[in-house]
Amino acid sequence: MSEFQSAAIHDTVHEHPRPQGILWPEPPKEAKDTLPKDFGWPATKPATARRSKACSSATSASNIIPFCKAGPASGQPYKILISKRCDSLKERLNYVRTIPVYWIYLFSDHRELIDADLNAWTKQFQKCFPSTLVAMNYFLTNHKEFRNLLLHRLWNPSRSHKCKFHAFIMRRLWKPLDSLYLNTRYIGGGLFIQHGFSTIVAAKSVGKNCHINQQVTIGYKDENNPIIKDNVKILCGAKVLGNITMWNNSVAGANAVVVKDVPENAVVGGVPARIIKYVS
Repeated sequence: MSEFQSAAIHDTVHEHPRPQGILWPEPPKEAKDTLPKDFGWPATKPATARRSKACSSATSASNIIPFCKAGPASGQPYKILISKRCDSLKERLNYVRTIPVYWIYLFSDHRELIDADLNAWTKQFQKCFPSTLVAMNYFLTNHKEFRNLLLHRLWNPSRSHKCKFHAFIMRRLWKPLDSLYLNTRYIGGGLFIQHGFSTIVAAKSVGKNCHINQQVTIGYKDENNPIIKDNVKILCGAKVLGNITMWNNSVAGANAVVVKDVPENAVVGGVPARIIKYVS
């Protein structure tokens, strides 16, 4: 008798019937140590309670469950079940629009960049997702900024005919945020854009794992535009202009006007921006 057949028999006598839903990967070892002894399948608690404990334990552990590595190929068996009630009705209906985009993602030349973006957004919002499809559907439904970023990934940096066709389909299925402009050809993986209202990113290049808030302008001065390195944070209302470089781990404070190079680990603020302190 298979595991699912025995589970079906168990449902007929169990106090809390098992809801049909999507599968959840096994939590990491750090999270499993904090779970009760009766945690697993079959369990004596409803699936919704099991899901909440798994999520709270996984997010509190040092490593958030990497959704893109879940599945039999990674050695993480699907054991824990999540109720359909975990997704809102709006999210479930939007799978009709997300599945075609997911298929485009599977054949995209920039899957590594998209995976890095999904991981960064997942950690930023402290979410748990069982698969790339579920994560993509959640962010496309609830965060329009992610639509712009995904559209940028499908079109840039190669800009081939295949990428142009993929971006065309994506734009017809998911309307991007009108006030967010990503005019940089190469943007490293893991970019997080918060709010995205009235934001322009027109740098020569943007590094990995950067964070950009709302009403930020990264653009030209005398026909020259800046370079943004890795792990840079640009807070709300900041302006980064001209032929300058913001080096790794630097921070531009709110409403700062940055017109000179920013060294590594420096926090700058003011008009014009000056170095306030260094961070480790």
